[in-house]
Amino acid sequence: MVHKLGHYGFSSGFFDEDIKFYLENFNFTPSDILYDPSNSEMDVLTFIHLDLGEEYSDHHSIFLQRGPPGEKAILHHCSFEVADFDTQLIGHEWLAQRGYKPVWGVGRHILGSQIFDYWKDPSGFKIEHYVDGDVVNAKTPVKRQAAGPDTLSIWGPPLPASFTEAE
Repeated sequence: MVHKLGHYGFSSGFFDEDIKFYLENFNFTPSDILYDPSNSEMDVLTFIHLDLGEEYSDHHSIFLQRGPPGEKAILHHCSFEVADFDTQLIGHEWLAQRGYKPVWGVGRHILGSQIFDYWKDPSGFKIEHYVDGDVVNAKTPVKRQAAGPDTLSIWGPPLPASFTEAE
């Protein structure tokens, strides 16, 4: 059983403008920022969360990934939170028994700490079920580091080569 929409992520060729739009016009603030390892001045992925001051909110409600310059935004995946790890594994088995295509998981993300499980819906779109994610507030420092495969998961199956592509 899914109990809430957790987040969605997209790739945009207007990355800098989109980040600015969300931070200036909505109640969002960064949690983690990843930059291009060959150019520390170029951010390539940002996780943003609702800024509720001292009150805690999920590590991210949206993530934005830098896409090819000038290309319109493409949704990468949407994510749904489940109640606990048992529920997540029951859902994994339920989907597998019905022939749905797994994408990546079960594993544990580093940024946000969610235990993740990615699938494709009948149209081929990526969805994620997750549990046990971090919560943050105004006292949580924003982290900035180089992007790379070692920033994606701490355990679980290897990252599929096609995972970072938007659908």
